Amino acid sequence: MQFRRKLTENDLEDIGLLVIDMQNGFCHPQGSLSRKGTDISNLRKIIPNIVKVVNVARERRIPIIFTRLVHYENFIDAGRILKLWPYIKELRALVRGTWDAEIIKELRPLENEIVINKHKFSAFYGTELEIILKGLRIKNIAVTGVTTNVCVETTVRDAHQRDYGVIVLSDCTASLSEEMHLASLRNIDYAFGKIATSDEFLRLLAKVQKIS
Repeated sequence: MQFRRKLTENDLEDIGLLVIDMQNGFCHPQGSLSRKGTDISNLRKIIPNIVKVVNVARERRIPIIFTRLVHYENFIDAGRILKLWPYIKELRALVRGTWDAEIIKELRPLENEIVINKHKFSAFYGTELEIILKGLRIKNIAVTGVTTNVCVETTVRDAHQRDYGVIVLSDCTASLSEEMHLASLRNIDYAFGKIATSDEFLRLLAKVQKIS
């Protein structure tokens, strides 16, 4: 798929990496989504690509922020999410402090890395994300994680409204169906950010950091 906007060196100025909701509940074969009978193969196939990007970010001292969608045991924080997907209460999905809510072992954050708990789709809503981004002087955000059409796109829209530059890594994001994934990427490309593959992003990053 061709996208309208190409990455430039300016897009990588003061860059941070956001890893959205790569949790056992979504991405592990024994997680709540899989236990419901949902095919999570699209979500799992991006794990190696995100691992690659995270490892390079660590090597190059790029700030990494992980997010987790979590709920209280009684789901009082779930709101409309519970009305849309009532099965999450039955499955005890993403209850904070449980294995289901934890980030998958392949992407386990280091001790000094930031992990933000959120209760809604957007990583900005009701969290300290914006305060952290300002404290780190981040101007542009590379976005990875799941799902493209829900938590990723909602977060991207909120980042754009706050005047952050956004790069969505197309092979480091996924939806339950390829149709939903591609539709969301098209929408982001149209109005909210830039789309690139992980290889395109890392090649330009290597070039920029070599020059600087």
